[in-house]
Amino acid sequence: MNDLPFSLLVNIRTLPRRGRVEDFTADTEQRAAIAEDQGLVDVKSFTGSAMVKLWKKDGVMVEGRVRAELVQACAVTGDPLTSDIDEEFSAGFAPEGSILLKPKLDVDGEIILAPEGDAPPEPFTGDSIDLAEVWLEFLALGIAQFARIPGAELDQDEAKSGVTSPFAALAARKQNS
Repeated sequence: MNDLPFSLLVNIRTLPRRGRVEDFTADTEQRAAIAEDQGLVDVKSFTGSAMVKLWKKDGVMVEGRVRAELVQACAVTGDPLTSDIDEEFSAGFAPEGSILLKPKLDVDGEIILAPEGDAPPEPFTGDSIDLAEVWLEFLALGIAQFARIPGAELDQDEAKSGVTSPFAALAARKQNS
């Protein structure tokens, strides 16, 4: 069992040839768990959608979108800041041992790195893929790590002296709660 805030398993053995659409809307408890998992103040809404289809000989392709309305702490003031996430994604998966997981090599046997190319597929075991992992990964990628309220600025003298930092402001807020 994993430690995800929710789970939506898709059995790849039962996928139709044309694929299957999976949609998810988090309830109140799941949104609270997502907020805790991602270090957010609140998750007001969270939806995921995905087209799951067989890919190449033994792989699975998942294409979709994750949307959320989040409340996070401003990195400067610690005040609540609302933001919207709308991330489209495409991710490939292949069972352990699949040829799809072997890196591509050039004529000299060196691994070909293509930074602008598609990401290699992720390995999976068993006969299911958990879409929650995919949606939460792309949610995390969409969250601004140092979000701040417009106009909020860190005093440069304090920043240089280390007296006050965005993290110190958050810690002080947490202690006062």
